[in-house]
Amino acid sequence: MRVITVPCGTLQANCYIVESDVAAVVIDPGYLERDLLKYATENKGKIKFILLTHRHFDHVNAAVALRKLTDAKIVIHELDEGGLFSDLLSLRSMAGGFYGNADPDAHADYYVDEGDTVTAGDMVFDVLYTPGHTEGGISFLCDGKLFSGDTLFKGSIGRTDFPSSDMTEMRASLDRLCTLPDETVVYPGHGAETTIGDEKKTNMFLAR
Repeated sequence: MRVITVPCGTLQANCYIVESDVAAVVIDPGYLERDLLKYATENKGKIKFILLTHRHFDHVNAAVALRKLTDAKIVIHELDEGGLFSDLLSLRSMAGGFYGNADPDAHADYYVDEGDTVTAGDMVFDVLYTPGHTEGGISFLCDGKLFSGDTLFKGSIGRTDFPSSDMTEMRASLDRLCTLPDETVVYPGHGAETTIGDEKKTNMFLAR
């Protein structure tokens, strides 16, 4: 299993291409950056799913275009599907037009929730329900690697002052992530990768 990080858009949100020899998924394609477009064009049949951790524009904006290009299926929590078709719910208005407008006819292919799995070839992604930043926030865990969206960053956490954010839910989600093995590698929605163990030691929001 290989992880390719593609920072996307003006906010440099991390998009991840996760691949094995036989399949791939794309996590949080916020913008069709050149590297992402090149990979998708050259691996159309290999990309099986587009996994979305939450509904904000910098993580979902290119999902529909990528689906049209590859026929991959869009996966999101039902509570956050609105980010695909609503400028209000996706917060696109904050981007000053750089990300364009949402497609009012857009939709997800599959909803997932806590305890579900997404299988792409020989890779199995466990779904963890991690609300707080958004009400439908989820994280994906595969082979000791956690794709945490905007729930957990290196040294920080996602904002909880947006509509539908909730600090109480965020604390519960962080407590849940702290139960993962310390060696779990965290691939966050923004910034550098880290580990659960390092964050428990150094992140003021997780330290006990």
